Amino acid sequence: MWHKYIILQLLAVILGTEAQVSFQGTCPDLPVVEPFDLQKYLGVWYEIEKYPAKFETGGKCVLATYTLNPNGTIQVRNSNIHNATGVYDQIIGSARLADPTGKQAKLLVTFPTAPVEREAPYWVLQTDYDYYAIVWSCSPNGENNMQFLWYLSRTRNPDDDERSHSREIMKQLKLDTAPLVPTDQSRCPNPYAIL
Repeated sequence: MWHKYIILQLLAVILGTEAQVSFQGTCPDLPVVEPFDLQKYLGVWYEIEKYPAKFETGGKCVLATYTLNPNGTIQVRNSNIHNATGVYDQIIGSARLADPTGKQAKLLVTFPTAPVEREAPYWVLQTDYDYYAIVWSCSPNGENNMQFLWYLSRTRNPDDDERSHSREIMKQLKLDTAPLVPTDQSRCPNPYAIL
């Protein structure tokens, strides 16, 4: 069984996809936040847990900052500190609402400096805008699908109640929480001092 997982991992790298968690079959049809209030969602979100992803290897203090561009798209600034070197790194992209009415929390994100420039799904499955967000992405990959899952928080170190609540939401959505790994948010600089 483990060798199937390794083969899927290698296939993901060869095909240029960045997700590290593969599931059998097509992408599930998951509900998103609706109606979605983009203005409330903007700002800084700290990554608390996520499915492992190649592009985040060795990173800590991961955060995402969303701001509105003059043309109505959203600037996406993802940043982290490399564990081994202590070097600050960031990537800047843009997002747009996939739903023309803007009611559904389905965004398409592009990072022009990524190895493969394409719009990637970014679905906000649940959020209260003030404390937590559960964000998910899924892309078909042959007979399988490749998924990302993030638990984001407005605070760098959410309390146990918020963490438990977020995990419960993921389970209610039938998302596999076993592959989740915590993001190191210790000894991090003030994000506003770096940006």
